[in-house]
Amino acid sequence: NNGIIEGVPVVNGGSYTVDSPMSLQWLSKLVNDNPGSTWDVSVTEDIVIPDGFMFESIGYANGAVFSGTFDGNGHTISGLRSVTNSASYGMFYALKDALVRDVNLLVDYETRTGYTGGVAYAALEGTTLLNVTVSGEITATGTSYGVGGMVASVSSISSGDVYFINCKNDADADRHPLVRILP
Repeated sequence: NNGIIEGVPVVNGGSYTVDSPMSLQWLSKLVNDNPGSTWDVSVTEDIVIPDGFMFESIGYANGAVFSGTFDGNGHTISGLRSVTNSASYGMFYALKDALVRDVNLLVDYETRTGYTGGVAYAALEGTTLLNVTVSGEITATGTSYGVGGMVASVSSISSGDVYFINCKNDADADRHPLVRILP
């Protein structure tokens, strides 16, 4: 039917369940289309993004960032991959006033000139990562601004600090000599 997705509810924040690769990618679209919305996301299954598919960061378009709770419930999200020449990247583009908890990410990211983090490009004020593990590969092949196992940039300006509690970075980071690596 001409590539139009039918039967998917339009949501502007609120509760959302991730139980498949499609529902995870749909969350990206919902967040991107509804900047300023707050979410309560629960992952109910291990998610495997199929080979050959590039995942679009959650909160990338229209100045959208992810705000709210993303509860992985101990599940693993694998197959997160991206090759980009200039965009900053992570499963989330940026987090603000957010809690990401109890999730394991298996990533394969490559960038030339952006910031790239396993969880997010940026953790902004009021963000907490709790019991998050990142493994896989994060590669900066050009003069990228920075790579990080969790995030590539942290900014806490006005409304609260950024916390990393019981997080583990098992990702291999390879970089151009001019790129800084954050743990």
